[in-house]
Amino acid sequence: MKILVYDVAAEHGGALEILKKVYEYAKLDKKNNWIFLLSKVKFENCDNISIYNYSNVKKSWFHRLFFDKFTAPKLIKNEKPDLVLNLQNIAVKCKCQQYLYMHQPLPFIEYKFSIKHKKLFFYQNIIGRMIKKSCKKVDKIIIQTKWIRDAIIRDCKIEKDKFILSPPTIDRSLLVTHIDNEKNLYIYPASGTFYKNHSTIVNACSELNKQGFQDYNIIFTLKGDENDFIKTLYEKSVVEKLNIEWRGRMNIEDIYSLYKDYGLIFSSYIETFGLPILEAKLSNAPIIVADTPFSKEILEGYDKVKYFEKFDYKNLAKLIKEGKIND
Repeated sequence: MKILVYDVAAEHGGALEILKKVYEYAKLDKKNNWIFLLSKVKFENCDNISIYNYSNVKKSWFHRLFFDKFTAPKLIKNEKPDLVLNLQNIAVKCKCQQYLYMHQPLPFIEYKFSIKHKKLFFYQNIIGRMIKKSCKKVDKIIIQTKWIRDAIIRDCKIEKDKFILSPPTIDRSLLVTHIDNEKNLYIYPASGTFYKNHSTIVNACSELNKQGFQDYNIIFTLKGDENDFIKTLYEKSVVEKLNIEWRGRMNIEDIYSLYKDYGLIFSSYIETFGLPILEAKLSNAPIIVADTPFSKEILEGYDKVKYFEKFDYKNLAKLIKEGKIND
């Protein structure tokens, strides 16, 4: 069987992690031949794997659109695969079976972004329509969580048997077990995207300062200059001398090692899955998390967790002040 993996979009973050895992699986799958159509991500060719890179795709939106609509269908037609495994949310034209890995939650959430947030508005409404049409066209939809499956069924009127549930996996050998302590330490590993909601954490810390409470420390995996919004939060934390460390991007091994002493604060309210939540859970670390469908699903049955309404910084301050839940 010939399987063609289509993912010219992946370059970093969660999308890249998904692509890497598919590649690692393909290396072990000697029964099938695999073809990867990618942009800048470099993988090695193997006996059963052929890698094709098209770096021009990333030059502009026009280049990407042209490639998706015209170049990719021609390449797929020439390769004659039995199956296209599409990892980038929107269907590509082909005559064979197509499985779509859907990991973009924006079109299916209740929270609606205004035009003020141009990129998020565009993805939620314009790209969102394309994603919903794609879900109806493809043969199977691969999803990470039950909540996103149910949301797609609700919005697209698709049968339940069209879905393949495939939650992310973690290399547990890299994890460390949390050691219960009285230290009020937390880490929030997240990018500077607006919906990661760092502002609620910063406002909670500001509230703690007003109350004279200093017995805590929070690490952000940001430098403070990622975008104008993050710059404003960074300046506020410096001026008010908040107990926030802006460490910048950290590799996964260093983040995992922190779970030995640190709990997790996770304020993001838009995720398909929310991988740090699972990582902290498997480390048996205390967790303070925004009350969302994905967090409730991942943490079902976990007893070292506190929930807060996503914008309620005063309640978050209260939960931080109460201290961690330990066994």
